[in-house]
Amino acid sequence: MESLRAEVKGPAWTKMASVRSRKEGQDVDVFLKLEKEKIVGLVVIAAQATQLTFVNIVGPIDLDQLAALGGHFGVPELEIKRPPK
Repeated sequence: MESLRAEVKGPAWTKMASVRSRKEGQDVDVFLKLEKEKIVGLVVIAAQATQLTFVNIVGPIDLDQLAALGGHFGVPELEIKRPPK
């Protein structure tokens, strides 16, 4: 996992979340790549003792479209609360 994490360290990438569960033996990290305040990359690294999942999305990302995947393709539904416009 450390070699994968090293790939997304740098000024262009921001770690958005990091979860460690000793009880479940799981590690999850979420990184975003920003350009001019727009998301242009997303990396999710999730590891268990015998399993590794690596997701790399390259290109502009619309968070509303990403959230719309919830409930489809094995993606859990997320309740996203947005501030009023």
